[in-house]
Amino acid sequence: YPGYATDGLFAGPAVDLLFWKWERGKENISTTFVNVGGELGFKWSKNQYFIEPVFVLQFSFGKAEAEDGIANSYGDGFEPALRMNFGLKW
Repeated sequence: YPGYATDGLFAGPAVDLLFWKWERGKENISTTFVNVGGELGFKWSKNQYFIEPVFVLQFSFGKAEAEDGIANSYGDGFEPALRMNFGLKW
């Protein structure tokens, strides 16, 4: 069946991009963050249902800037996460 993924261990790259802008009156704040890393998980399925616990480890970096330049902030670091996917296979 096309698109019918098999059970077992899987690994892959994980990349997230976040662009956010907030404007309120005279305030104007923009945020940009990038997460780059990988994920490792396992897929179990029974009939058409599946469950995937996934461990994600990403390095994050980004910045938040205010229009007036007073409230600027920058950040970076590692971001571990555990995600659980479940649903129907098709």
